[in-house]
Amino acid sequence: MDKKITDAVKMLGKSLVLKGGKDVVVRKTPTSPLFDCIVIATCENSGHMDGLIASSRNLMKKAGLTERHVEGRGSSEWVALDYDTVVVHLFDKDARNAFKLERLWPDPDAMD
Repeated sequence: MDKKITDAVKMLGKSLVLKGGKDVVVRKTPTSPLFDCIVIATCENSGHMDGLIASSRNLMKKAGLTERHVEGRGSSEWVALDYDTVVVHLFDKDARNAFKLERLWPDPDAMD
């Protein structure tokens, strides 16, 4: 993963924390053939999720990363923003507990 992407991902993690995202996780995903890094955060409610989506999009765009796909839009439970080598997952508390994505990439690959 190149430095530009690494820096953007770390900055996004910090930004999500500053904007009230809970349990923010930033991990390398060496076992994934699809992407290099995952960012996960829990949102308080649908308005909070909308704000974190907008903030994430702005930050990634400024970093020069292009959003390729959005999954789950219209749901207040989960949204995934796909930037090719980086995927951002925003969950409500119940969905986060159900999916438990961070268990797929344990702490040794943490970037946060």
